[in-house]
This record gives sequence, structure tokens and C-alpha cells, in this order.
Amino acid sequence: MSDYFKLRRGGDGVIVSGLESVEYGARENGVYAWWRWDGERFELRNDGYGFYPIYILKMRDGFAVSPSVGKLLEFSEEKKLDSEALAVFLRLGWFIGEDTAFESIRALPSGAIFEWEGGVERVKRSGIEFTERAVIGERAARKIYADLFSEAVGRRLYGDKRRVVPLSGGCDSRHILLEMVKRGERPEVCVTLEHPPPRPDEDVHIAKMVCERLGQKHLVIRQTGRAFEKEIRKNELTGYAALEHGWFVPLGEIEEIRGADVYDGIGGGVLSAGLFLTGKRLELVRRGDWNALAEELMEPEGYLGTILSREFAAVATRQRAKERIIEELEKHRK
Repeated sequence: MSDYFKLRRGGDGVIVSGLESVEYGARENGVYAWWRWDGERFELRNDGYGFYPIYILKMRDGFAVSPSVGKLLEFSEEKKLDSEALAVFLRLGWFIGEDTAFESIRALPSGAIFEWEGGVERVKRSGIEFTERAVIGERAARKIYADLFSEAVGRRLYGDKRRVVPLSGGCDSRHILLEMVKRGERPEVCVTLEHPPPRPDEDVHIAKMVCERLGQKHLVIRQTGRAFEKEIRKNELTGYAALEHGWFVPLGEIEEIRGADVYDGIGGGVLSAGLFLTGKRLELVRRGDWNALAEELMEPEGYLGTILSREFAAVATRQRAKERIIEELEKHRK
């Protein structure tokens, strides 16, 4: 997406270009971002979890915002790579905080308000308010979780758009589909994307069984085209912020997805199953041993030494990555 807003200070005031008002997603479903320029004041906001990506380019005489890192690079005076952020990315597989691959471009923090007025920039955080922890038993926790999940899906079953569920073999999409069926709000179709070889296709196998059991229409999307081209497209779509999922690109190109409400989520699996939580990591958090935790989180160096240039490897070191991770962990100390 190449939408943008750019503001530069000139001798007689400010010069703006791009869209003065735009809104992505929907505030009622909790995933959104929007900005507005009224001629004197600019305001940019996003949702409390920062799920909708928006980036800010800082320039010597102004700024630009866009959901596309590639678009902002068109305006950047210096397209300098952020070696520290990339040192982390190469060892975790993702960026942390507001980092991107480029020094001059930052991601808007989650639950943030970015304002510009009279030459002054401000970033405020609203975020998500969490209630106090309660100690409850496993059975009660399961009941509360199920009730909240059901409520969350129900709140999003509105409007008369076509509904599509990307169905994998995992828990997240299956939970969403089952809740929709339970409420009598079936999707028009479930779609499952083939994995590229040599990966096994358990997703297709399991999704087919689920849909057959439910009597649900199911579409399998085949992998076509060159993998390299998909990787390039994935990089553009994700703001150069993902190592994986180039194989996922064909999903967004099928006619069944266009113009439909697509129901997807990560709450039922990754966020709840503790896939990255181990007893060792939990103990390191309790002790506040960020140095050991950072090492535990990072992948082994593996082939990095053979694919990075000597010059870049000298600045994107494991030590710099560890220091940046520790800096970010400190922000979440409770």
C-alpha cells in the first residue's frame, strides 16, 4: 500500500502532500490506524496492540507517515541500514520495539498518538490497560478464556460482507471457525494454502477433515510462481520485517479473499500455548537476568558468518544484538 502523508517546513510555512485523512481497519474490531491533517495540526493513531503497521520517517525538515516502508524510502534522504536493529533481526527473526531495517524509519508504537503542531512533534502512549492478576484454578481459567474468546468472535460478526476463514491445521483458525458455526454465522468458504515442497502438507490434510466434518465449503490454494519473487513481494508487504512466509503471498491474490471480511487470529495458539515459554526462560525473567535471557532468546550464529559481508558483520555483532535486546527487556520489567 503506497498511501502516505508528508510534511516539510518551508520558508512560508509548511508544504504537505499525500492523503490528508485516511483510516485503515475498523475501530470497532480493534485493529486500525488513522491519520488526519486539519491544516495546522497532524494526528496519527493506531490500535492498542499495534497490529496495524504504520511507519514514520524523520527528515531534517519534517516527517512522512505510511503503512509502506518502501514508500517512505522514496522520501528518505539517507537510506542507511540500522545495523543494530538488523543484528537483532538476524538472530531473533523479527525486530523489537519500534525498530525497522532503516535508521530513519520507525514503527509507530502500539497504542500511540503521534502529533505535530506548530513545528513540535509529540508521541504519547495510550496502550492497553491490564487488570490486576488473579490466582484462579485451571478449570476456571479455561472457562473464562472460552467465554472471552466467544465474546470476541461474536463482536466481529457484523455487516453483510462475505466472510472467509483461512484455515490451517492449527488451533487459532479452527477455534474461530467452530465459534462461527456455533453461532450460525458460517463463512462463505474456508481457504487453505499449500506448503511449498519439501514441507509436509498437514495443514491441507487437517483442514479438509475439519471442513468435511462440518459440511463447510473448502478451497485449497496451490503454490504457483517462483519462490524468489514471492520472497521479494513478502518483504515489500511486511516492511522488510519478516524472515518467513514468502509462501503465504498467493493467499492474498485469490478472488475469494478480495472484498471479504477475513477472520484470522493468533490468540488461540501462539499467544496462549506458550510456544516460546520454557521453565528456564521463566526463571530468568523472575531473576531479572536479562543478559542470560537475551542469549537464550537468540539463535546460534549458524551461517551468518558466511552470508554477511565482513564490513557488515563487524557492526551487526551478537554483542550489539544482546545489548539492544536487554534494553528492550528492561522496559517490561515489573
